[in-house]
Amino acid sequence: NGVRLTLGGSNYFTGIGIDVTEHRRNEAEIIQAKEYFELMFNTSPDAAVVTELKTGTIINVNDGFIRLSGFVREEVIGNESLQLDLLENPSDRKMIINMLIEKDFCSDVEVVFRRKDGSLFTGLLSARKISLNENQFVISYIHDISIRKMMEEALRSSEKKYRELTENISDVLWTTDLDLNTTYIRPSIDKLTANK
Repeated sequence: NGVRLTLGGSNYFTGIGIDVTEHRRNEAEIIQAKEYFELMFNTSPDAAVVTELKTGTIINVNDGFIRLSGFVREEVIGNESLQLDLLENPSDRKMIINMLIEKDFCSDVEVVFRRKDGSLFTGLLSARKISLNENQFVISYIHDISIRKMMEEALRSSEKKYRELTENISDVLWTTDLDLNTTYIRPSIDKLTANK
């Protein structure tokens, strides 16, 4: 807004100018940071979820969450995670929230989740508490480790079968390394050497 003045027969125009360059630069940086965050959030192959800390209301999910859970975005946004029955053990949410309140983050917490179809999967959950406009939110990433868990179980089962086999045969059994150092001798060797 300016004011027109006439002084001594000459016309003048007065006004105040405000340099908004810094303000525009800050706006541009905020928009760029938002786009960068959205790109990282949506590009992650892991499930990503943003929830309100207090209520557990889901604010946003990425495509990784959609693939992993079987839900569509419209089914989860605005609903509480407990209402959707996403956790096999609902007390896990309280444990995670307690960690977030205490340390502002948690990392690689093993949790069993439930998909829309009711099937279960094990995931490692990492989360961080964030504050925006005086509201507290949680951004969580869930990495599906179901295949790893199946492989660990198969290995345990194989080891158990091998142990049962070696402990119950009457033959002498031993293993060596590549330098022919003995690495295992079946416990029943004691029985054989004690009888002599």
